[in-house]
Amino acid sequence: MKTKLGQGFLVASLVSVLWLSFIGESQALPTFARKHKTSCTTCHTATPCLNAFGEAYRINGYKMPDLATKEEPVVLMQEAYAKADLEKRSALFPSTLPATPPISVRLLLDYVVDQGGEQAVASDFNYLHETEVMVAGSLGDKFAFFGEIEFEREAGAMETATEGWFQVEDLFLKENLMNVKIGNLEVAMPYASSHHRLTKTHYLYGDWRMPKVGGKRNDWRMRKVQPGLEINGFQEYWHYAVGFVNGNASNEDSNTFKDQYILFRYKLGGMKYTESGTAGEVKPEEGYQICRDKSVQLGAFYYRGKAEVNNREDGFYRLGFDVHATQGKVIGSAGYIKGSHHNPWGRTGNEAIDSTDTFVELEYAFYPWLIGQLRYESLDWKELSDADMLAMGITDQDKTRLITGASALLANNVRLLVELSRAITDDTLTEVTPEKDKNENDRLFVRLDFSF
Repeated sequence: MKTKLGQGFLVASLVSVLWLSFIGESQALPTFARKHKTSCTTCHTATPCLNAFGEAYRINGYKMPDLATKEEPVVLMQEAYAKADLEKRSALFPSTLPATPPISVRLLLDYVVDQGGEQAVASDFNYLHETEVMVAGSLGDKFAFFGEIEFEREAGAMETATEGWFQVEDLFLKENLMNVKIGNLEVAMPYASSHHRLTKTHYLYGDWRMPKVGGKRNDWRMRKVQPGLEINGFQEYWHYAVGFVNGNASNEDSNTFKDQYILFRYKLGGMKYTESGTAGEVKPEEGYQICRDKSVQLGAFYYRGKAEVNNREDGFYRLGFDVHATQGKVIGSAGYIKGSHHNPWGRTGNEAIDSTDTFVELEYAFYPWLIGQLRYESLDWKELSDADMLAMGITDQDKTRLITGASALLANNVRLLVELSRAITDDTLTEVTPEKDKNENDRLFVRLDFSF
């Protein structure tokens, strides 16, 4: 009996750690399909890319006020009883538990062909590339959570990471106006981010970081989730977020300064953030129709940070604007991000570097099960010439690349991706002119992505 109790306590502790540890990217979560008895395409154009319904569901803390739940949660305290006692200040707030364990599993199997001559082998079966075990959901009307433990094969070795967040909702004033989230946070960035990405290749604006000079650099990059605190809220056609984070992906900060970010997004037309538009129920066969949202979203965001590099301070920022539009089967996004680093290598003389990122992306649903993708993106570093970079030992260079692909839904929760990444501007230097025969961006990917 003691053994069973001990095991139960251990399992409960591990689940609690998952819930409260760090945050990750929003992924495909079949637990919600089970909860509402609907299809994965209710929330996704193709997993893990969220459509308008899925985005509203995510912003609402994994629930919608007018959407029926087919799996009734476990009620921890009757609302009427709690309300009466709360008036006397002698009761706990009511809450719920999911009716079944809110666990989802996602598996990624990759085949990679290196066409740029950058890798030791020309092709690689990367099976399993990634295994994700996720928990997510809501606890009553006031709390939401997400947690993930991830196993990833990278450079021949298996790596493990944990991610997650916990959110307290409707703190003050009007409903949905102010929520507080703690954990590892996805910082302010364009709509075209990790949970809206069909491609294997990450967005260039979020993936790059400063090259090393003398073995030193500011290691920050935009797509990395970070420990911190965020205040966010939304109304019918807009939402915002203000956050304070460590400035790196580690639990331990490198300085006492807390980086800050702010995001504001406004939606013109289409589905509201505050309601599902489903008359209370989503039937499995109606999933694809829900994703056909006719709207335009405008966004602005700013990130300001400081990092210690070689015992010197590098102050840096990112300022960006983006637009995201959906019109039936067509989805388009574009963004512009301006950035600057005051002293990214911690060297004497404060070698400031400015950067400009741009991207344009188009998706088209030829059929409900077949979606084509095309993305153009570029990175331009200011201030340093090719000769200057070579003199400092920098072999990275400005990047411009084109990514094309197609996602085929073999089933609602099974996706086959074929993707080609091709460099337009080479990104390595061996002399003043870029080398032409090697490029890390020239790759072909075939991915099988499924979840349950």
